[in-house]
Amino acid sequence: MLRGPARAAVSAGERRAGSRRARLPDERVEALRFRLETYVDHGVSPACRALTSQRAQKGRGS
Repeated sequence: MLRGPARAAVSAGERRAGSRRARLPDERVEALRFRLETYVDHGVSPACRALTSQRAQKGRGS
């Protein structure tokens, strides 16, 4: 799915977050948000915007 710097940043972020904290829903949301911001920083923003807008529309519908 991801290549190069973005993938490395994700794995680094997951290591930083730690498995214990990641079990809590709020922390998981924060981790996802961190990942999205990381992708945007690495120039994957168009794909990210498409994904997040799709998710937002689905969330509003249900």
